[in-house]
Amino acid sequence: MKTAFKNNVIFISLTVLSFCACKKDNNPNIQVTSLNESLEIPYHKLQSDSIADQMVNGQIMVFENLYLDVNKDGTNDLLFEVVDLTLWNGTMPEFLDNMAARVQTLHGGIEIYDASTYGYADALISQPIDENAIWSNDNNFVLGTIADAGQFEGKKNRHLGFRVISNYSLAHSDSPSLTYNYGWVKMDCSAMSDTLTIVSHGINLKENQSINAGQIE
Repeated sequence: MKTAFKNNVIFISLTVLSFCACKKDNNPNIQVTSLNESLEIPYHKLQSDSIADQMVNGQIMVFENLYLDVNKDGTNDLLFEVVDLTLWNGTMPEFLDNMAARVQTLHGGIEIYDASTYGYADALISQPIDENAIWSNDNNFVLGTIADAGQFEGKKNRHLGFRVISNYSLAHSDSPSLTYNYGWVKMDCSAMSDTLTIVSHGINLKENQSINAGQIE
């Protein structure tokens, strides 16, 4: 009798544990896309005469770029670039530190998480991305640049926060209010900002609902 009772207790306990282990609060509205796309400025290419001959004083030379449609609606929202600032700054240093990584917004329906308020986008780890963040509708943001500036420079697994107007087609009509989808772009940026890897990006498809930087479910 005691053995049967004991076995029943064990069975019930295992069932409870199994239920607890399987129960998980996944968010079905989180959509994540893996990319692992690297933008790079090869040092030998930067120093080549053919490249130098193409540049003029005050010019920013774009080497590689990547367009990103964050909500997959058929319209590109962000443009990531690695650029050479050599002739913009006027001199070529002995070490490779005239590089910069940046992101541009491509229309008025997307904003970037920028607590600096002067175009140096925040490199988030796991912070919430929601209406309480400091949002900027500028169109050009520094990720990494000269003299170790930029919050992403030399960092891995950092996230750019964004919000995109979910009803952008109504934004210029008599719509009483705008709704947003919040999301992130995960990146690795080299110490000299000559290589930028866009690892993945995620978005909460539920309007006006927050997402944490790097949240995948």
